[in-house]
Amino acid sequence: MRTLLMAALLSSFSALAGGELTPEKIGEIQHEQQKAADAVEKKHGGKKPSELSQDERREMIKEKQASDQAVLDKYGVDKKDFSRASARLSRDDRAAAQAATKAAQKKDAEAEGKPAGQKEIVIEHGNGSNEVNDVNEAQEADRAMGLGAGASDAQPSKKKKR
Repeated sequence: MRTLLMAALLSSFSALAGGELTPEKIGEIQHEQQKAADAVEKKHGGKKPSELSQDERREMIKEKQASDQAVLDKYGVDKKDFSRASARLSRDDRAAAQAATKAAQKKDAEAEGKPAGQKEIVIEHGNGSNEVNDVNEAQEADRAMGLGAGASDAQPSKKKKR
């Protein structure tokens, strides 16, 4: 009976001591982990893992794991508890966590001076006059070979007289 009472008191105390992860806190942690992972990737030149040697890839993975653990330590959360809490989120809680992540991203983007969620859009306008020249060149080559529309204009048909 005493052990049951002690177990109940300890579990309630740990919940009150901040051990419970709210969706907002999970979102903040995920954002911090993503920032740390981006920093590690930037350190390695932004290369894909397939472009790295096996040793570089191993080092990058270890650095990412260490940065994830550092973020969890910063928030005072155990890796196992974080994984368990993330997996048990309801649909509404997941949406709240994503909203918290996006809010943290927006806050960071404003601190950097960029509007959040906006990326630079590059608009390309074809090849200019080169494209027209390429098309005309291809049409002339087809006509010279006797193919395509207008082939009869380029070469008069030669019929054999009998």
